[in-house]
Order: sequence, then C-alpha cells, then structure tokens
Amino acid sequence: SATLGVDIYFDATTSMSGFIPQGTPGRYTEVLEILERAAISSSPDSDVRFFKFGGTDKAFNLAQLQNREYLEARKASFYLSNDFTWKTYIDKVVAQADTERVSVVVTDLFQDQADVNLLTDELKNKIKDPAYAVGVMSLRGAFQGKVYDVGPNAKSFDYSGARPFYLLLVGKVGDVRAYAE
Repeated sequence: SATLGVDIYFDATTSMSGFIPQGTPGRYTEVLEILERAAISSSPDSDVRFFKFGGTDKAFNLAQLQNREYLEARKASFYLSNDFTWKTYIDKVVAQADTERVSVVVTDLFQDQADVNLLTDELKNKIKDPAYAVGVMSLRGAFQGKVYDVGPNAKSFDYSGARPFYLLLVGKVGDVRAYAE
C-alpha cells in the first residue's frame, strides 16, 4: 500500500507493568519507542493509531489513545487502570482489527484462562484469504512483577528475570512484511 495504516494495540493488563523497569529503560520500553518509527520508515505517509486494551471479568475495553498519550505505556501507571487490568481479551482485539491496516498487538500472550483457542480461531479467520498474514515477533525483556493466569488453574506468582513479550502483526502480506522490516 502507498500509505501504510498501522494500528498499535497495547495490552494494558497489570502483568505488563512488570516489563517497566525501575530506573534505566529496558528492552520493552525500547521496543515501544520504535513502534511508531517502524511505521514511518516503511511508509513516510503512514497513518498510525494507538490503542490500549484489556478488561474486567464482565467487559472487554478498548480505548484509542489521543495525541502522544501512547508514550504513557512506558510508565507502570499505564497498566493499573481498573477498566483494563484483569483480563486480556487478545482474541477480541484481533477480531475487530481492520484488515486494511497493519495491526500490531503488544502483549505477553497470557490469554484469560490460558485459552489460546479463542485467539487461534480469530487469527485463522483473519488469514483465510492468502493476501493476509500473521507475523509473530518474540522478544525478551527484563521483568519484575506478578505473572497472572498461568495454566488451567489461573495461578499467579511473583517473578524477577527475563520474560518474553510479543508483537503480533496482522494485515496484508506486503504491509506486514514492510512494517516488520
């Protein structure tokens, strides 16, 4: 596409706050800073929108971030809003993603109740047409905090050390490739 439309979705659940380091910037915050640049370098006329997602036991929440509000994702407080903290709902983000734009989902991939089938089904729906692709980038970052919803019994525990976070890219094959490069 001549003008690349990119939607960047931040998982705003509490577990993501563990990637925000105390003091010096870590790998996670470094990646957050290059997400917009990646869109602009792949297409100078790119149109970039930012969102945060998550939810409560009862509701999925998705909010578009205005102006430079997405820069708040570099702070732990971004991940502590009661409307977004408890459930991830990554499948719902993918379900509503605009296939005419590249969607970049920044997440630790901890899906509610460890049910990745919902996410897998939504990803399959997006790429039924061979013109569309899903890309997955796995990155490791320093983490200090609580890990939630582990395994079928949804256990949680404190953890300090390296942990993966992911960029899920969904869109037209050429656009996903252009963004990723």
